[in-house]
Amino acid sequence: MKIHPSKMMLAFVTGVALMTAMPTTAHGQKIAQQVALADTAARANNWEKAYPLYVKCTEMFPQARLVKLFSEGPASYLSYRRGQGAQILAQKAARGGGEGAKAVAQPLFDDAIKSYMNCHGIGANVGENSNKNKVIYHVGQVKQALRDYEGALQSYAQFKAAYNRKVPGEYYFMEGKGKGKFMLDKTMCYLKQKSPDLDQGKKGLAWVMQPKIKNAYKIPDVAIVGGFQALCEAIKNEVAKAEKDQAKKEELERELITFMTENRGVITLQPYQ
Repeated sequence: MKIHPSKMMLAFVTGVALMTAMPTTAHGQKIAQQVALADTAARANNWEKAYPLYVKCTEMFPQARLVKLFSEGPASYLSYRRGQGAQILAQKAARGGGEGAKAVAQPLFDDAIKSYMNCHGIGANVGENSNKNKVIYHVGQVKQALRDYEGALQSYAQFKAAYNRKVPGEYYFMEGKGKGKFMLDKTMCYLKQKSPDLDQGKKGLAWVMQPKIKNAYKIPDVAIVGGFQALCEAIKNEVAKAEKDQAKKEELERELITFMTENRGVITLQPYQ
């Protein structure tokens, strides 16, 4: 999960505000020190150091006590950053492949979802907790990484339904520079779920494949190739399910041919060959 520089600055400012909001008790001062160390490590992308510190901060008191001591904003910030660290470390571990990597990544993915949902549960609205809705998008990302594509789509829909364009972290994914990735994420889920939604998958893939869209949102070739491969695989699986329904098989094959014809100018580029 790449962290945009402006988000890091926002997190830094939030962290400073959090420390100034800490009570002057010994425990409060200790958490403030831990947060300062964690934020410094996170800004340096040293999540191996930052994540355990955020864990320590969030486990020093029960969540309800944290909220009572520090208010909704600072308490939700700690849960958000813990989830962020768990997600990043889980993704790193998962890239290693194999059962060993899965064994390391799974508890981190689980903790990411738990921490994000803890963050979501703090405060009644984004005025009290600016990460309240944004974390639902990240829950969707984690579910997608765990191949729970139906669950991911539910989270993405929940995020979209509560979207507030005045919140920078939400605007980034819905209308800002993160929109391309959000659309690609949803497209992959439509195509990879147990019952693929080919219409939504083709629609999303055609959108991200447009050169102006691809360039505007810096969508890498490998991601679009992966989307096209997912479409081919989804159609292949649907053809297999059709068994003796020859008409259905021919219809599915025509869908793929039509998609390739309509997007020939992009698909014939080097990455697709």
